Amino acid sequence: MTYRIIKIREEDSRYGGRVYHIFFKDENNKSWRTYVSPKCGNYLHWSSIVFNFLNDNKQIYLKNLKILNEKKRLLDADSQAKIVNF
Repeated sequence: MTYRIIKIREEDSRYGGRVYHIFFKDENNKSWRTYVSPKCGNYLHWSSIVFNFLNDNKQIYLKNLKILNEKKRLLDADSQAKIVNF
C-alpha cells in the first residue's frame, strides 16, 4: 500500500515537548495518521521526511507503513517508511 502525506501539523505533546501529527491518504482515499516525536528514536528516520514535506511543499508518497490500529486509522510510526517516486 502507498500512502500520500497530505498534511503535517506540529502540536504540543501530552507527554511534554512537541510532536508532529502526520496525516495520510492511502490508494483507496482512506484517511490515516501517525504521531512522530523528536524525543523518540524513530524520529531519526522521520526527520528528513517531515523536513522535506514542510520545506519543499512537494507531495511525498511512502510505502512500508504498517497499520497500528485500523479502527482508529493509526499507522505505526516505528515502520520503516520508504519514499516512493512517482
